[in-house]
Amino acid sequence: MLKELIADLHKLDTRWIELVGRGKPTFHPNFDQIVEMLKDHRFTVGIATNGTLLTPKQCKHLIHCRLDGILVSLNAATCDTYRLIHTAEKPEGFDKVIRSKACLLVRNANKLFCAHPRGRKGPCA
Repeated sequence: MLKELIADLHKLDTRWIELVGRGKPTFHPNFDQIVEMLKDHRFTVGIATNGTLLTPKQCKHLIHCRLDGILVSLNAATCDTYRLIHTAEKPEGFDKVIRSKACLLVRNANKLFCAHPRGRKGPCA
C-alpha cells in the first residue's frame, strides 16, 4: 500500500514529503526503508521531531538516511513554561530536551556538526 501511495504522489508531481509522528517519526520500524523509497522517487524528504532522541549517533543515522531537512520543535522557552505545557513529563524533561537540541543536523561537506547552546559550533563527539 505504501509503495502505491508513493507512486501516486510522484505522479501528482509532489516534491516534498514531511514525515511526522507525535515528535518521533524515527520510531517507525521501517523508517529507513520509507525514506529510501521516497528518495528513490526523488522526493525532498524531511522530518519533524521534538528532538529528544537527537544524539550524535541518531544525527549520523539521519544523515545516512539522506534526509533533506529536519524541523526540531521546542514548545517553551523556559523550564516553567515547559512544565505547564508538558504536564505528564518529569521535572527534568525541559533540561533533557535542551541537551538533546544541542546536537542538530547541519550538513557541510558530509560532516556532522552540532549547533550548541550559546552559539558554539563544532564536530559532534
